[in-house]
Amino acid sequence: MQSSQQTPSDEAASPAPPRPLRRILSWAFGLVVAYVAFLVVLRFAHDLSLPQILNSVRHTPPLAIAGGVALVLSSFGLLSLYDLLALRHAGQQLPYRKILLISFLSFALGNAVGSNMVAGGAVRFHLYGRLGIPSRTRLGIIGFVAATTSSGLLILIAVAGLLAQHFLQQALHIPPWGSTTIALVSLLLLIGYLGVTLRNWPLPAWLAARLRLPSGRTALAQVIVASTEWMVLAGLLYILLPGAASVGFFGVLLAYLVAVTAGTVSHVPAGLGVVEATLSFLFHGQIAPDQVVASMLVFRLLLHILPLLIALPVGAIHLLTTPRQQPVA
Repeated sequence: MQSSQQTPSDEAASPAPPRPLRRILSWAFGLVVAYVAFLVVLRFAHDLSLPQILNSVRHTPPLAIAGGVALVLSSFGLLSLYDLLALRHAGQQLPYRKILLISFLSFALGNAVGSNMVAGGAVRFHLYGRLGIPSRTRLGIIGFVAATTSSGLLILIAVAGLLAQHFLQQALHIPPWGSTTIALVSLLLLIGYLGVTLRNWPLPAWLAARLRLPSGRTALAQVIVASTEWMVLAGLLYILLPGAASVGFFGVLLAYLVAVTAGTVSHVPAGLGVVEATLSFLFHGQIAPDQVVASMLVFRLLLHILPLLIALPVGAIHLLTTPRQQPVA
């Protein structure tokens, strides 16, 4: 599922860089998606009332804010396990306090920018490099963390697809058999991945030359940790969103996963506006768009802005006080 440390033979077997035409088409597709997302956000913003949004933000219950802070702390604690699993898979041993710090700095920047793979990966690559970890191993760690982020989605789509069928039928007009099919496909993909790792099923030669899969226990830990972290974030949105009880937790979870995916595909930084527009569309008729936007403002403040404000001075102090170590062969 993710690449890790490679041997010289792995490097020789790696695919060639994408051709110029493929790169141009990729950029063109990204620009088209971003443009469409921009038009959608503009139309969405036209129907909003700024005074109502600010009034909803001001009336956010203090208990919801306190619960949100606790959930954000839980989220970053779970995210540190992504790095811990990645380092163990790569055969690296570091004190947990260092792993926790690097994970926090990486995810704080990645969440704020909206690209944990690129922005968070760059921070992770630099900070682990200062601890003497070789560059090839660092790339494997970044890939492992990215794969862990995705691994929890399969089981959550399966569970939410089965438990939020009424929400899917109302929001997207998907019949029960359609949501059941989506859930079963996700479950089969998850079973396939865990089966390959737990039972050591052989991979095709062309794939085995490019991937070093984790052990079964590590893969199972990936799924458990990642799915729990996604549910924590959905829980954060749930307690901040007025009327969320009418949608149900698994409805909010499914809407959040769809909205985050739309924000990622749009290439808009942090999915700003795209996530809000998608959630408002999915909650149409149940939760007012002004309340969705107000809740997402508090959500972004707790999950993106405050951690970034803490990470910037902490990261600067870390860089100034931590000597660089030479990479260990």
